[in-house]
Amino acid sequence: MNWLFAALAPAVMAGILWATGRAEPAIGAYHATCVIGIILARHRIRPLLKWTSSTGTWAGWTTVVFLAGLAVPLLFWSPSTIREQGRAFFPWNDSEAAFAIFAAYTMIVHCPLEEIFWRGAVTDPAARLPVAVAGNAAFFYLLHAAAMGKSLGGTGWLLAIPAGLAGGGWAFVTARSRSLWPALLSHWAVDVAILWGMWFFFVRR
Repeated sequence: MNWLFAALAPAVMAGILWATGRAEPAIGAYHATCVIGIILARHRIRPLLKWTSSTGTWAGWTTVVFLAGLAVPLLFWSPSTIREQGRAFFPWNDSEAAFAIFAAYTMIVHCPLEEIFWRGAVTDPAARLPVAVAGNAAFFYLLHAAAMGKSLGGTGWLLAIPAGLAGGGWAFVTARSRSLWPALLSHWAVDVAILWGMWFFFVRR
């Protein structure tokens, strides 16, 4: 594990977000941190971008499991309970056009940068599996808790727990499959589902 970057990413996100109260500069600085980490670890990342005979199987099952896990909280809780808080914080400010730009940025820039950074640059494939899983879960939680805690208070700190679990799960899948593709493809699928939920609960009129 690259503990420096694992700690730096949530620190950058939290520091700028809490100092400015705005999501845009915090996300931009976080993504810049991801780019630097990826560049420094590029030699370790390249082998993880190969597609092998088992990659498709890993990607399929990982996507199914993570989407199923994402749906579990909805059995007990409705995001509509935080509708006004969400609308006040998210950068599109109740605009469908702005949300479309945000969604495109998330899929094209945020998702691949985040996955390659956390499971490629931060996590050493040679690291012990429990360390990789626990480290990813802890720091991925802190990253999301910084943003969600600022926007939603105590509820946000609680809702960030699934993100932490996902980080640990994606680290496990990457280590076992020896490929970034299963985690990346399932992360894309999860983000599509989350974006649809955001549109449905916070943007749709």
